[in-house]
Parts: sequence; structure tokens; C-alpha cells
Amino acid sequence: MEREARVRNGIAVWAGTRESDPAGVRFFEQRGFRALRRVWRSRLDLAKVNGSGILDRSASPEREGFRFSTLLEEEASSPGVRDRRYELSELTSAEIPRLGEFHPISFEEFAATDLASPGAIPEAVFLACRRSEVVGMTCLSRDLGRPDSLWVGYTGTNPAIRGRGIATEIKRRALLFAQAQGFRFLLTGNDSLNRPILAVNQRLGFRPESIWVEGEKSLETAPS
Repeated sequence: MEREARVRNGIAVWAGTRESDPAGVRFFEQRGFRALRRVWRSRLDLAKVNGSGILDRSASPEREGFRFSTLLEEEASSPGVRDRRYELSELTSAEIPRLGEFHPISFEEFAATDLASPGAIPEAVFLACRRSEVVGMTCLSRDLGRPDSLWVGYTGTNPAIRGRGIATEIKRRALLFAQAQGFRFLLTGNDSLNRPILAVNQRLGFRPESIWVEGEKSLETAPS
């Protein structure tokens, strides 16, 4: 794989391994990978959560002119909401910790991976809006290998309105939806470099199941 990467003028390769897998960690280190971050795979047991007991944070934002809705509800009254959701995704995705640099995608790519994927649930795309603008979002998708579980997808809020509890509120609504639909678990991943969202998920009751180490090996030196 490294030879193929060099043929294609690659400058580095990335890899990940479970922190609890000694053989994987040993391979990672012996092959010259440098650990750059950790990703927590977390799970929320919905049977152990009192959804009605989680604080509803909608009142204060609603007094400021925000409304909480879903993609399907907004499409009925606000044409172009998918484009505005895409715009928010691009705005906030640039800030996500990652290996490498941020590369924008087209609306068509966004729609294919986010809106038309096999696990997509249109009624489980939760939004925060102000007038016609989409300022916050999160979504749920099916885990095709585990019928009792849903994945919490990308969550983002416009930098200009952070600190109002909007991310926590839309995640709370996603949790209540999953419980109402009879799902047992919510699954998510959290980057060690993205502490704010990690804190939100911990407040809701997510607990780490596994930790993945992700790192990089430079190909700019001569191969051994």
C-alpha cells in the first residue's frame, strides 16, 4: 500500500487501530505511524435514560427568535432548506478536527452521502432555525448491521449563535425520537480534539465503548 501511495505521489498515509488491541498498536508503532488523535466510540443505552427528565432548553432560544424543527417540517414551508442545511454543514465542517486539511464538497456530494444514504432517516434530521436560516442541526441514521441502534450523525451550530444550548436541545430531541421509535441504543464518535461536542454527549449520558488511535506516517523520506 505504501508503494502504491508513493506511485501516486502521496506524501503520507493514515491509519487507525483500537487502543485496546495490542497487536494493532504494535503494528501501528513498528510501521512508523505517529499518533495524532483519539476517537471515542460511545453508546447511549436508551432503556436507562429518562428522556423526559432531560432539561428542555428551547424556551430561551425561542424567545430570541429561534425555532426547533425537522427537515421534513421545514420543507413544507421553507423551500430551499436543504441548500441552507448544506451551507451550514460546509461552514461548520471547516472547524472539525481532522487528519489533513478541510476540502469543501458540492451540494450533490452532500446530498448523496447525507440525504440519500441507505441509512438516512429524513424525519430524524433535527434543525434549529432563525427566520429562513438554518443555524443548527443534527441527524440520526440507521446502523444497517444493528437494527436496534441508530447513529448520531453530524452535529453543527453556526459559530455566531453558540453558547445558547442549541446543540444540546437538538440532540435531546433526537434522543426522544429514538426512544419513541423503540430503538435501544444511540451510537456516536467523538474526536479527542473536539471537546465541546464530547461534553454535550457526556451530559446526555453517552459512555465510551472503545477508543481508536489515529495517526500518520510520512512518505516524504526514502522507503526502507
